[in-house]
Amino acid sequence: MALGELYHFDETPVSGTGLEDLDRDAFQKYFERLSRQTVEQTGLSWERLLEGTRVAVLVDDTYRLTVAGLLVFGLNPQQHLRQSRLTAVRFLGDDTTADRLSPQEFAGPLAQLVRQAEEYALQYNGAYSRIEGFVRHDQPIYPLPVLREAVVNAVVHRDYSISGSQVRLFIFDNHLEVRSPGRLPNSMTLESIRLYNHESRNPLIAQFLNRLGLMEEFGAGIPNMIRHMREHNGTEPVFAIEGEEFVARLSAKSS
Repeated sequence: MALGELYHFDETPVSGTGLEDLDRDAFQKYFERLSRQTVEQTGLSWERLLEGTRVAVLVDDTYRLTVAGLLVFGLNPQQHLRQSRLTAVRFLGDDTTADRLSPQEFAGPLAQLVRQAEEYALQYNGAYSRIEGFVRHDQPIYPLPVLREAVVNAVVHRDYSISGSQVRLFIFDNHLEVRSPGRLPNSMTLESIRLYNHESRNPLIAQFLNRLGLMEEFGAGIPNMIRHMREHNGTEPVFAIEGEEFVARLSAKSS
């Protein structure tokens, strides 16, 4: 890809990176699962294969990982893109003025960030009981598919050009928030995202994570979150733009 061509931010080369920053085992497993052939069977060199899949790009005779390549298949993405880390905090109350419990910062490729955030949230995802007839049903406060989708959406669609902010997971007594740097891309609105519309700021990252099985069908994630929460406790997620962040807010209480 010539640098003069039109490309999204997640296809741009990351200065200072090289092929030594790639987790080759992770990429190889991804590629072989996708193509059903080994790297050797393609007859291509690693360099040509990485360039063809847009994991790397040739810049002045040196291969640099793209933003997407680094974030999804990098050994240590935060070494070069510190803003790609994720922070999580449990607040002992209903707003950020409350005392904090166990604040943590997570690093690693995006799939690892999702797993870490999910495990953190599950520590504080208690259960409540619902009586149907004479039978008591215990269920988690937040359904796992919704938790995962909120975090995946945040790491996939955030604006990685904003260097001073990261994805944040806030867990309160009465709700949970996932905050993602950047407003909605282009023509997307808070209304249109509810209606199976899709326009990604980072389409290459979205493609990689979709193929890794972490993303829903494009455009279906938020409608599915709404459906799951209605079925779970009769509420709907609240989506908002607050400052320069996109916020997904889940209620812990039934309507």
